[in-house]
Amino acid sequence: MNNNLDFETFSVIDIKKAGAHRYASDPSTEVLCFYYQTTLMKKPKQWLPGDPMPKCFEHPERYTWKAFNAEFEMVIWYHVLYKKMGWPAPPDETYWSDTAAVSRYYALPGSLDGCATALESPYPKDELGHRIMLKLSRPRKPSAANPDLRWTPETKPEDFAKLYKYCKRDVEAERWIGDLLGELPPEEQAIWEMNVRLNRRGTPVDLDMAKTIINIKDLHLEACNEKITELSEGTITKTTQTARISKYLGVPTLARDYLEAALDDFDDPVCRQIAELRLQGARSSTAKFEAMLLASMTDDRIRGMFMYHSATTGRFSASLVQPHNLPRPKLSMDEIMKAISILKGKGSLRDKYMRLAKISDIMTVFASLIRSGLRAKIGYVFAVMDFSGIEARVLAWLANELTALSAFRKGEDQYVSMAAYVYGIPAEDVTKDQRALGKAIILGAGYSMSANTFKATCESWGIEISQALAEKAIKAYREKHPNIKSFWYGLNNTCIRALKTGQVEHCGLLSIRTVQKPFKALRIELPNGKYLFYPFAYLKRIPAPWDKTKEIESIFYKSMNATTYRFEWTSTYGGKLVENVTQATARELLCEKMLTAERSGLPLFIHVHDETGAEVKASSGKRALKLLQTIMSKAPSWCKTLPLDAEGWVGERYRK
Repeated sequence: MNNNLDFETFSVIDIKKAGAHRYASDPSTEVLCFYYQTTLMKKPKQWLPGDPMPKCFEHPERYTWKAFNAEFEMVIWYHVLYKKMGWPAPPDETYWSDTAAVSRYYALPGSLDGCATALESPYPKDELGHRIMLKLSRPRKPSAANPDLRWTPETKPEDFAKLYKYCKRDVEAERWIGDLLGELPPEEQAIWEMNVRLNRRGTPVDLDMAKTIINIKDLHLEACNEKITELSEGTITKTTQTARISKYLGVPTLARDYLEAALDDFDDPVCRQIAELRLQGARSSTAKFEAMLLASMTDDRIRGMFMYHSATTGRFSASLVQPHNLPRPKLSMDEIMKAISILKGKGSLRDKYMRLAKISDIMTVFASLIRSGLRAKIGYVFAVMDFSGIEARVLAWLANELTALSAFRKGEDQYVSMAAYVYGIPAEDVTKDQRALGKAIILGAGYSMSANTFKATCESWGIEISQALAEKAIKAYREKHPNIKSFWYGLNNTCIRALKTGQVEHCGLLSIRTVQKPFKALRIELPNGKYLFYPFAYLKRIPAPWDKTKEIESIFYKSMNATTYRFEWTSTYGGKLVENVTQATARELLCEKMLTAERSGLPLFIHVHDETGAEVKASSGKRALKLLQTIMSKAPSWCKTLPLDAEGWVGERYRK
């Protein structure tokens, strides 16, 4: 029997900065109300503080508990209802169904109001109720007229009445969406449950080092402010005074890209120094250390960072410290270890500051230490394994690019091979810079990238190339990989055909069709049976990008705009579709291997892109690494001809 559940809570903690686990565990956090609705109930029932415990909580294992973003309900139940109020403990993740996860699985918005709107639910978003919820769930600023630190049912009875209505509406909306979309397929439910366990296990951090870095940053900013005051003769007193700095320098903007490019244009050395100080003061190298402090719990672990099926392809995302976008260190490993030794050693903050500044620019030092801020608990190590060139391998396998597959099996360096082909030289003569270009080609050109885009991409990676070389590189990739090029056009045409015929169409290892339930969508079936959805897809004739006098048929569908965060119409094409199925297949491989690793007794603490890792006793580190490599290097039964390989490391601190 199902039981839909939705909590409304109060806390002094900012949940966006601290995460649901830290939020729920805080002493200030309490439940303002909740609504629940079992399968047999015609409408949701209310619970308020002081009410008796509902009978359905006496034996929670008798139900499948359903909620939108169910991990929040799980941790609130554990930390507030169970730990503080003495109710029965919440059932484990196998008794839960996350309607938000189901929504994301179908490539629909991950927010309740977004999903309800996309599906034209009869329970639209309650805008007023949402604003009141935000108001009542947080502390208020006291005033002379009202010294209260928060609103209560006694001081704001009308608002609380609206909050209860809002909570009830959420349960109704969640249940309607759940009835329409159903549950996750069993394979995906297993992945969601694994991610819940990983989130609950948490990722360990070095809080002492993080605190020291934050304190030294304050010293550094103080020194920057003193210097900028001296240079400007008091006109500017802080590196954050953007209007004063812009006026003094005579520049229209202080955007980092603009200011860095303009440094050499300042004739006045004082202006150049002020610009450099502004760049120093504006750097966010310590932001992730600040996130560690805000989100860590009493055992120095951050919980709840990873989100299931965040992208259409099924790949995960992360919040809080956001390990998916950690900067690459600019310092060598020896320099990183020296910096850590200084930070962890004896001496005053100022002494440490001065010694770190001798290694490199202080903010560069801090940025290079972010990965090291994730540290295994005492007596333990990380064993981390990363697929080698997984997208290039999967793409070649899906496209049946036999030459590339053979090269992977032989262990050839694909970046060197590509560079040798472009430059027309033997592989042994390829230089480091030429290999870097070969790597850029392999990583960038596989999804029908144009020469112009490739040139811009190379420049963003610090590789300067001419237009002629960009065109030569793209042409060379397509010559060397004819089946991949054919795959772009083949998949695009197959998807168009599926939208026209309504029948199952095939493109190599993929099956494509349109479906009408639970809503109209284009559906691509991957080789292992996983589905990709393109909601409300249809065909539209548009001017050809390469010749505006001609028209082509293009696929349009609805998706989340990564910039505006709106669910809106967008178009796609062969190269993009190939990118989607390639990344989705790579995701399937990682998830399958993570499940195998977990079943093998490895306690996973992280997954980033195509990498995962376990935190194990130091004495078991090498064995764990060997086990992980064995697991990740073996192709599953559904892709036996895919040549997999993986590389990893063991250490006390996280690294690339």
